[in-house]
Amino acid sequence: MAAKKRWKEGLQNMGKQIEIKVNGTIIKIDSDTPDFKELVNAVISNQNFDFKNIDVDCEDEKFDKESFKDALISVIESTLKSLAIQNEKLEELLKKIKEEKEKLS
Repeated sequence: MAAKKRWKEGLQNMGKQIEIKVNGTIIKIDSDTPDFKELVNAVISNQNFDFKNIDVDCEDEKFDKESFKDALISVIESTLKSLAIQNEKLEELLKKIKEEKEKLS
């Protein structure tokens, strides 16, 4: 009986949207299958990104907006750190290539 109730609740929540507002930009995703990758890319592409300016809203009353916001911020921070490390490695590689090119000239 509990499984049937969860299934019905799941059907009721299908198609509901999570609305994320970042610095005035609104991003909407499905609450039943949120795509963090797409969302993180959209947020990171906003050059003036500020964690204080994230607001999460959802049509589903049972949706835990604060936990979602915390998870989103965590994923964004992790992605930004990873990008910074990759950028640093790229800069080092470009510097080595430039030095090798100068040696050959």
